[in-house]
Amino acid sequence: MTEREYGRLVKEMSPQSPMWKDCLNAFWIGGLICCIGQAFGDLYRAMGAGEELVPMLVSVTLVALASLLTGIGVFDDIA
Repeated sequence: MTEREYGRLVKEMSPQSPMWKDCLNAFWIGGLICCIGQAFGDLYRAMGAGEELVPMLVSVTLVALASLLTGIGVFDDIA
């Protein structure tokens, strides 16, 4: 089998990716994640956390939330 034949075979067997749908989903899910991070930041500020501490708390919270969702098997469905 030549390289050209192999490339054609791979192209035929690979599922087609709906690029515009994937881009739209990445856009709104990324925006949703940003909104969730902003909400946690506002919550931590309202609780009295200092401005230097808020970004770290938001990052740790989002990583912990992703770990929890991975542990219960939900994150793979979302991703």
